[in-house]
Amino acid sequence: MGSTPAAPAQTLLCALSIFTPQHTLGRHPRRRSGRAWQSITPPRSRHLPHIHSDRRSTPLGSSAPDRPHLSVDHHPAALESPICSPPQAAAQTTTLSLPLYPSSTALPSVPANYLGLSIELSSLSSLLGPGVPPPPTPGNASIPTPFLTYLQNVYTRLGAPLRLRIGGNSMDSSVYAENQTTTLLEVLDPAANSNNVPVSFGPLLFSTLGALITPHLNLSYTFALPLLTPNDTASYAPLAAAEGALLPAGTLDLVLLGNEPDLYYDHGDRPGFANYSVDDYIGDFGEEIAGMTGDLQYPILGGPTICCNWDLSSLAASGYLTTFSSQLKAITLQHYPQNNCFGSYAFGLDYYLLHSNVVGLAQWQAPGVGLARAAGKEVRMTEFNTASCGGVPGISDTFAATLWTIDYALQLATQGFTGAHIHTREPGVSYNIFSPPNTTAVSTDSSSASAVTQALESGWTTGVTYWPLLVVAEALGGNQSSANATRSAGVFTAPVDLNLSSDATAGYALYSSAGGWQLSALLLINYGASNLSYALPPGLAPSGSLELQTKLLLAPDTSTTSPPITWAGQAISAAGDGALTGAHVSVIQVCPPQTQASGACVVSVPGPGVALVSVTVTVGEAGGEAAGTGTGTGAGGGKSTVTVQAGQSSTPAGAGAGPTGGSTSGARGTSWGGRAALVGALLAAGVALGG
Repeated sequence: MGSTPAAPAQTLLCALSIFTPQHTLGRHPRRRSGRAWQSITPPRSRHLPHIHSDRRSTPLGSSAPDRPHLSVDHHPAALESPICSPPQAAAQTTTLSLPLYPSSTALPSVPANYLGLSIELSSLSSLLGPGVPPPPTPGNASIPTPFLTYLQNVYTRLGAPLRLRIGGNSMDSSVYAENQTTTLLEVLDPAANSNNVPVSFGPLLFSTLGALITPHLNLSYTFALPLLTPNDTASYAPLAAAEGALLPAGTLDLVLLGNEPDLYYDHGDRPGFANYSVDDYIGDFGEEIAGMTGDLQYPILGGPTICCNWDLSSLAASGYLTTFSSQLKAITLQHYPQNNCFGSYAFGLDYYLLHSNVVGLAQWQAPGVGLARAAGKEVRMTEFNTASCGGVPGISDTFAATLWTIDYALQLATQGFTGAHIHTREPGVSYNIFSPPNTTAVSTDSSSASAVTQALESGWTTGVTYWPLLVVAEALGGNQSSANATRSAGVFTAPVDLNLSSDATAGYALYSSAGGWQLSALLLINYGASNLSYALPPGLAPSGSLELQTKLLLAPDTSTTSPPITWAGQAISAAGDGALTGAHVSVIQVCPPQTQASGACVVSVPGPGVALVSVTVTVGEAGGEAAGTGTGTGAGGGKSTVTVQAGQSSTPAGAGAGPTGGSTSGARGTSWGGRAALVGALLAAGVALGG
């Protein structure tokens, strides 16, 4: 293990802050150290890094100075003064241990659309507005544009339908009403606990879900059926028929029969039972299947959807897998690390900053997961988040939760899960993926319907758990974007835990079926505050060069609630419309065989942050040109190019939700996001500030 100086993010931010309006007016920007504000005197001899990008390209094979001088042709007057801390010590470089091809041919693999969303049924009115009457009209103006944009941002990175699960506690106690055609949802018990609000819904819900499907957004639905009264076919058979007939053809992926039956007895949902056992559940499951014969095309069912009290292995031993083999498509589970249902919780923020806790949590039900996979069934985590019953304020709304969600999702994949869904609810819940402004549920024929629809066109807030959807989509979707029209919906990826030595870090090697199970990417998570550097192992690709493209997920720290977050330099628009804005920044670094052999092919991961590093093996020395400017050896070894793509990467309700083409300066940002784009690019490129 050696050490390599890395450019600390805070140092770069402080340097960039010199070029602020205050400085141009003759006033020095100020830096806070502890409680004191200190004046910064602009250095006279330092060459400050800027990014310039026009349509010219710098050949990767050209010579470059050890310290590349990057230029900008836009005055970064909008950059705000950051809160600066004393410079960090040089980061230690850890050499990763990984092969170009996986050591095992029996690794679990997942599809590109592995990570999806889960939405509580009772919250759909707040997200979808009044609804879209049948027949569904794709792109209907009644659908809130921000909701579509949030989903499109993810979908364009997948190359496969985005998975969307509708359900939760409220599903089991809700009622399907075939004549409910003008009101999306009607609350059945206004005094119900907020964690379980029963509603009625009808065909309007399905026509609205159908209207979400557009040329720019394809969805794969997981729906549910109640299991509270299996002896009453009227409580579930009409809904099963509607799910099979009213959703657009080919979009119903999975039907969950019941929700957390291991809690039925505790919640009083089986009155008269001395207990509600696994055998009781298996009997109810079979009775309900018999009651809806012909309504669904099997295998499409998911179960047992347990969360807490039962052992999946015991269910399998009781004959669940064999008895319902022809109906079951997937074994489904739901699990949270803790609950906040009663105003108290077990773990603080530190719990979510340790990778070992993620590994232990993902091994819940591991023997049963193994039995299910051996029986040829998928295993999906159909609902998870940081804490049940809405999360924990001060934990679920921090960047720690963002990092933890990415880590946990990928760790589940290494344990054999084939799908996972991040759960979200009504406005104001701390763990939400996104929250709309508060509105009143109204019918489609109400005089206030248009006003409600208009109110939902802006003012949305983006939760910290939205960003994992983007990052994991790019990691497993082959870094697809709207700028790359080539899609491979059948691509699978096998993630392998790198077992890094520090518990404040996590790393995954991603092996893709698209390249014959060759290493396609690295995903490196830094839970700590210090920057980290990782060297690829010497001889990883001895007969060719490695081209690394790095994108960074960044935030100031792990403890601030609702922090500013950027992915590849982009933030969500302050307008609250779900659009990604700002320059799209990635770093391309080429490591020829001699650089690999010397251990100088290095990737830096800011603290805290995530680096997604796409890996491409090219034959011989890399040549040609790459977009952007600023080649140089830097601290990362090899040659690097900062690539800045232009402008807003998502258009509301439009097709352009991925990085756009063209080039521009990265200095257009007006907040932490703009500065982070510059910092991320320079840091990942291994650029250090000169003194």
